[in-house]
Amino acid sequence: MSRDPFAGDVRFILVIVAVVFAGWMAWAVLAQVRQYATTADARVESVELPVAAQPSLDGVVERVEVELGEWVEEGDVLVSLDASAARRTLVARESKLRAVQTRKTALVARIDALELQLEALEQVNDSARASTRQKHRAAVARAKSAQAEAARAMALTGMIAQAEREGAVATSRALSAQVGVVRYTEAELVAEQRLKAAEVEERMATLRGEEAALTEEARGLEADVADANDIVERHVVRASMSGYVAALEGHAPGDVVGKGETLAALVGRAELRVVAWMAASQAFGRVAEGATGRMRLDAFPWLSYGSLTLEVREVARERSQRGVRVELAIVSDDGTESDLAERLVHGLPGQVEIETATSTPAELMLQALGRSINGEPGGRSP
Repeated sequence: MSRDPFAGDVRFILVIVAVVFAGWMAWAVLAQVRQYATTADARVESVELPVAAQPSLDGVVERVEVELGEWVEEGDVLVSLDASAARRTLVARESKLRAVQTRKTALVARIDALELQLEALEQVNDSARASTRQKHRAAVARAKSAQAEAARAMALTGMIAQAEREGAVATSRALSAQVGVVRYTEAELVAEQRLKAAEVEERMATLRGEEAALTEEARGLEADVADANDIVERHVVRASMSGYVAALEGHAPGDVVGKGETLAALVGRAELRVVAWMAASQAFGRVAEGATGRMRLDAFPWLSYGSLTLEVREVARERSQRGVRVELAIVSDDGTESDLAERLVHGLPGQVEIETATSTPAELMLQALGRSINGEPGGRSP
């Protein structure tokens, strides 16, 4: 019998196929393949809750003063609302207050002038009374001298001439009358000066009443100005703490915002974490606490900056409309990841994948076959 020339080649091919199949089967049974649950709905968040920046009144956005991720100090302006009407009110009230203050200043100057006039009257009165008293003392002295002369003349009756006696008595009476005139003049002068002082004091009392009214009016206007200033200040939304701008709601100049509406959110230098939202089919029964994962940030290309190493800390027990919330801790690593960690701020989005299990290829094929038979996602209905 002749030998088939192709028999040797066929046997060789069968041997090769058998070896490849055996190797594949060994790989399918022995190899370990890592399975991951993935999501693109994830971001870096602060452990502390963000602090919302909200206006205390309705208004229209004039300017947004900050950018997302910017560091701000407490009291820095975040958003300015249009305060043109409030500023006009403030200017009008300040102008009215200045007018009242000017009137009050002029009134105080008039009162000061009257006080000086009253002091001058008192000085003139004192000076006049001093002069009158001096004249009175001189007149009294002369009258006493004349009376003494008259008494001496009377005592010398018969020794001096009648005419000389009568002259001494007449002189004494004249000087006594002069003392009375001086006393009357002094009383009249005092009364006149008191009348003038009373008139000045009356004018001063009237002006002081006007000053008190202006003071009360100015006090009310100062309160109005303070209220207007407060309203203008309330059109400025400021940072209530030092921290990063974690969120901006995207308002543009001209947008209408309401009282208490969140315009921005701030976070401090607190510890950061990653929060991911996953489909229930991937999270429940697959993602466990302590599992490792990694995150690739959208803002930092993976090839240039690498990825963050994560560890699952908590998996929500209930599903929300957004999915199942998974909280992960950021693990500190060396090299590229440390550089990336220094750039982290609240709000950075990215993609997260979490290791859920290690299976052989054969197990994966059986799982896929089971899903296909049961008509679950990832397989085909029979």
